[in-house]
Amino acid sequence: MRVSRVREPRRALPRCGKLSGSNGTPTLLSFPRFLIVDFPLFIALAVVVVRRPVLRWAALAALTTGLVVFTVIYSNGMWVA
Repeated sequence: MRVSRVREPRRALPRCGKLSGSNGTPTLLSFPRFLIVDFPLFIALAVVVVRRPVLRWAALAALTTGLVVFTVIYSNGMWVA
């Protein structure tokens, strides 16, 4: 990538867009689309388990177990998307 000095300020904005990494595709193609749904679920889970230590540890154990299982599945190449 060639970096050059911009002599006219009005030409600086289009060049900054090329450095942002955006390739013009829609933003909700894959992973962010699922995060929009999952993030509020984790907030709701936190609200439910904040005052219940047994349920908090059970949720932590379940989420950790899922993380380990899915990481092993992914690392072995058996992940089907």
